[in-house]
Amino acid sequence: MSTSAIQAFEKQKNNRLIVGLLFDALGIATYIFPAIGEAGDLAWAPIAAATFFGMYRGLTGIIGGSVVFIEELFPLTDFMPTFTLTWLWVYKVHGEKNKARFVKRHAKNAEQEGIIDITHLQDKKKLTA
Repeated sequence: MSTSAIQAFEKQKNNRLIVGLLFDALGIATYIFPAIGEAGDLAWAPIAAATFFGMYRGLTGIIGGSVVFIEELFPLTDFMPTFTLTWLWVYKVHGEKNKARFVKRHAKNAEQEGIIDITHLQDKKKLTA
């Protein structure tokens, strides 16, 4: 696997954890001011949902962003750390599979830009397993 792609994957993984913890903390912070907080959730819901979708994209982003949006809108449901739970799902439960996909995509982008030759990465079983 490409060292630069693995480093980029690890950086993305760490950044998503930090942002996820921050957004989960901000979502739960509305409990500090119960009456005002629920009104704040109305403004926070689309921001959190859009951020979630931007972080994960694809089916994970669509489903997770929808869950975050609904969770923030309804009273007393925004206690779930959705960003952190998704991070665990993506990077701990399916970490190796997602790392292989990331590296493969990173290698294809680099080849298209003329940076590297990926002919040695053609063994699909290793990259998609």
